Amino acid sequence: MAALVAGGVGAVALLGNRGGAGSAAEAVTLLSQDLGSQDYLSAFGRLHPAEAGLFTDVGDLVVGELQRLDVLRPDADLGSTAGGTTVTDLRFDEAAAEQVRPDVVITKLVGGTITTDGDPADIPFTDSFRALAFPEGLPPAEGPMTVDIAQVVAEQGEPIRLAAVEVDGSWYVSLFYTAADYALRDEGLTWPQQSVAPRGAATPQDALRETAQAVLDQDARRIVELAPPGELSVLHDVGEALIADAGGTPSGARIVELETDDVQVRGRPALFITRVVVEDPGGERLTIVRDGDCVTLEAAGSPQRLCAADLAQAGGLPIDDPLLAPVADLVPDIVQVLLEVKVVTTEVDGLHHVSPVRTVVGLYGDLFAVIDREDVAALFAAAR
Repeated sequence: MAALVAGGVGAVALLGNRGGAGSAAEAVTLLSQDLGSQDYLSAFGRLHPAEAGLFTDVGDLVVGELQRLDVLRPDADLGSTAGGTTVTDLRFDEAAAEQVRPDVVITKLVGGTITTDGDPADIPFTDSFRALAFPEGLPPAEGPMTVDIAQVVAEQGEPIRLAAVEVDGSWYVSLFYTAADYALRDEGLTWPQQSVAPRGAATPQDALRETAQAVLDQDARRIVELAPPGELSVLHDVGEALIADAGGTPSGARIVELETDDVQVRGRPALFITRVVVEDPGGERLTIVRDGDCVTLEAAGSPQRLCAADLAQAGGLPIDDPLLAPVADLVPDIVQVLLEVKVVTTEVDGLHHVSPVRTVVGLYGDLFAVIDREDVAALFAAAR
């Protein structure tokens, strides 16, 4: 699947939803044919459109940052590196397919082979990075490694399950639904037949406040309702099982005030929290205020100001370790990024939802951004 994701960078823009099929069986058949012919762009188009969009964003982010850091060449095409993976004769047991919901079918992979024969020389590293990371020269190519799916199936005693989902009348393979199916099976749960309908908030700020309050209240239903439809439809479809299995005790705390700034994360609207006031069941209030790269906490009239370097030290991070001196300056920057999380929101049918996946992608990008080319060299020097 790594080859599939790598080969799909930019695929959504090129393919749109043209990768859909007329049935679940056709969706997995087309996927296996595309993989068998090493047509990774078309194979990527067989994925659930919302998931493909997320994977594309992650791929664009990683490629762009690695090019900025002079790790990959400006003309790098990660799709070409997928040629080291060969998928042959994937076979599905159509008679054993399970229709777990009207729009979700679990297909059963029973045979075929996946062979990897990657050569480090094929990775589009820059000459400067090769000299830095491999001063003794690139390691030799490893021999081919083959996974016999029939053997894996025999060892685990059951076929490999792969979910196909109907979206707007077409069927796609879904990695999120596949993961959800395995999670339900591990917990001894079955797929709910009723979905939890999405119910967004009136404004982005309301969506963030209500999501945070639902976490404090351990209100699993409200958390699921506020998840973005389309992007996380899987949460709505497994929601009743999640709610029934949810535990935890409400904290009794409530968010009294929440102030935010409107920002952008990779072209999407997001919120940056500048001030929040939380009241505990006894009426005591905790106020948290952002101040540059610092945070001021005030409880019972006693303020305490903590900055990124203080938090790094308090967290036990080894910023004073001489061995890490070349990269010690990065630690406060990383802590500051964690303090400055920007919560991505999305609007659907006039209502607003919090996007946890895109929030994490944005955080990942911000963490990447604190590193520059000199830091990469220092990291390798510290590791030797």
